[in-house]
Amino acid sequence: MEDRAATKKAIIAGYIITVILMIAIAFTLFCYVTVIPDLCNPGVVPVPIMAVLGRLGFPWLTYVFVALMTLAVLTSAAGLANAGCVRFNKLFSFIENQQLRRAVITVILLGIAAFGASFGMKALLQKGTSIIGYIGILTLVIPAYTIVRSKTKKDH
Repeated sequence: MEDRAATKKAIIAGYIITVILMIAIAFTLFCYVTVIPDLCNPGVVPVPIMAVLGRLGFPWLTYVFVALMTLAVLTSAAGLANAGCVRFNKLFSFIENQQLRRAVITVILLGIAAFGASFGMKALLQKGTSIIGYIGILTLVIPAYTIVRSKTKKDH
C-alpha cells in the first residue's frame, strides 16, 4: 500500500467483507435443511445456497450473495497469488522480467487450485484430510518423536 491510511482502509474493508460473507454463509448453511426438504438429495437441488436464496422471496439477495462470493474469491485468489509470488520468487529467478515471473507463478498456482477444485470439495475433504493426516504422521510426528527422544537421552 502507498501509505498507512490506505493500509487501514484495506484492512477495514477486508474485515467488513469477511464478516458479511461469514454471516451470509452461516445463515444459509444453518437454515437450508429445514427450508427445502429435498436439499439433502444432490440430484434435486445442485446448489443449496442459491436454492435457499431463491426461496426467500428476495431476488436482490441472490445478486448480493453472488457479488460477495465474487469478492471473496477475488481476495482469496489475490492472497494466494501474492503469497505464492513471495514464496516461489527464487524458484523462478531464471525469468528476468519480474512482472512476467509473477504472472507465471500466479497462473501456475491458480491452475493448481482450479485442478483441485474440479474434484469437488466433498472429495477433497474426504480423501485429502486422510492423506494429509498420514503425511503428517510420517513427516512431523515420527521425526519429532525421534528427535525429542534422542535429545532427552543426551541430556540425561
